[in-house]
Amino acid sequence: MTYKEICLSICEGEGIAYDDLVSRSRKRELVQTRQLCMYFGHMFLKHSMTLAAIGAPFGRDHATVLHAKKTVQNIMTFDKVFRARVLHYEMKFEKLKTETGIVSIKEELERNEIAHRLIMQLSEMRIIAEAYCLLSGHKLTPIKDDKDQN
Repeated sequence: MTYKEICLSICEGEGIAYDDLVSRSRKRELVQTRQLCMYFGHMFLKHSMTLAAIGAPFGRDHATVLHAKKTVQNIMTFDKVFRARVLHYEMKFEKLKTETGIVSIKEELERNEIAHRLIMQLSEMRIIAEAYCLLSGHKLTPIKDDKDQN
């Protein structure tokens, strides 16, 4: 998994052209997509890329990469839709990384930490959904898996 593959995947998911992403534009949707790319670049490739290298495709420096990481983490604390998008990408990239193999013990420990964080966030989302159903009178129905249909 390369940094460009991460960025292209995020561009596809966000409906943004890669050329627009690497432009100097400061439109909100482009800035947020750039920040997601830098966040995941740092998360998944920090052992093989410097902060400066992560910011370079966008003409940004290491400080911007650190700012992007903090911004994504901050937005995730109050915007549940944004958090769901981040979790979606995190699971997608984690799966790709798993398919390509584990590089080090340190990465395995980080992977366990990421999995734990995902489980905690998904549990929190489940609690919110249950509270909503309780308050609104709706019934929470489980999602059926292909295995359940047999």
